[in-house]
Amino acid sequence: MQINQIIRKDLAIGIILLFFGTCIIPAIAQDMEKSSLPTLNGNWLYVGGSGPGNYTRIQDAINASSDGDTVFVFDDSSPYKGVVLVLKSLTIQGENKNTTIIDSGGFNISVSNVTITGFTIQNSKTGVHIIGTEPTPSYNTVDNNIFSNVSTGINIYDDQQFEPKFTGFGYNIISNNVIICGIGGFGIDIYLGQNNIVIGNDISQDDKYHDPNNWGVGIYTFLSSFNNISYNNVHDNGIGIESVESNRNNVYRNTIKENYLDGMLVVNPSFDRVIQNNFINNHRDVRIWRYIYFQSYIAYLPLPAIFDGNYWNKARIFPHPIGGLFVLNLGITAMVWYMLFGEKGEGILLDYYSNFVRFDWHPAQEPYEIPVMKEKRMKL
Repeated sequence: MQINQIIRKDLAIGIILLFFGTCIIPAIAQDMEKSSLPTLNGNWLYVGGSGPGNYTRIQDAINASSDGDTVFVFDDSSPYKGVVLVLKSLTIQGENKNTTIIDSGGFNISVSNVTITGFTIQNSKTGVHIIGTEPTPSYNTVDNNIFSNVSTGINIYDDQQFEPKFTGFGYNIISNNVIICGIGGFGIDIYLGQNNIVIGNDISQDDKYHDPNNWGVGIYTFLSSFNNISYNNVHDNGIGIESVESNRNNVYRNTIKENYLDGMLVVNPSFDRVIQNNFINNHRDVRIWRYIYFQSYIAYLPLPAIFDGNYWNKARIFPHPIGGLFVLNLGITAMVWYMLFGEKGEGILLDYYSNFVRFDWHPAQEPYEIPVMKEKRMKL
């Protein structure tokens, strides 16, 4: 009997101590220095903050890391200055994208499997530059960042000294970023890129640069193929989306609005698919340039782009015509019109002269409900 009483007494004391411990541990955790976070994959290295062993510079943490590590950047020491070279497969994560700031710099990535997330990158020539030759950097992710007053927000570029091998940068994901370009800037620029995904971004040019002589481009592809450009809000640029000599890119369910030159410019497309987008209040919704391309003494004309199911400013019962201009030699034609009409020559040519037409045979009767970024648009 006495033994049972002792056991019950010890059990009661144990429960009280357990309850007391669960109350005090969270309080201790809240007072911990900003020095460590749970380790998921690889090691974690820390920049800024007040913990022992934290690095002062992002570059120093990257230099000390190994493939598969995470570099976590606290906002305490913002703004961080300069260009960061990324030569290892890492996750580089800012504490808070609104307050973890990189000023007058950004990230240069020349390897695969890098993730950049949680930063504001401002006052930079290029915010994130994915560049290389062989092997081409692929499977990188740039997600949930803010780019402010940048000449180019995100650039995927095959540096082959003007002798492209068509190896193609592929399978990079650019998602959920807010990009506001400075004068004549490019929001997202893909050169020789294949199978990249551009989704859920809000891309514009800063209001103070809205001038036909200072136009910028929201999303630009050159000699690129099989890229998926979807669910983006591309607005207040000179040209919303420009595709030059690209092949089978999918432009699907984007809102392309209030661009003060063109919603979309398509130059020598080969089966680019422009499907179920909203074209709203652009100066010109779409213009198409086509010309004969000469290479190794062989002339060929790319196949036409496909437009289907887009919304064109208002409900339309009949197929919607899209005017285009075909010329034999683009360079000579542009030069002649420049000599006749000056800098406005190209605009006059495109505004008033079309010599072929494409159709959207099934225009939408109302605009599509396309999700947009929750963050309010930033102002510089």
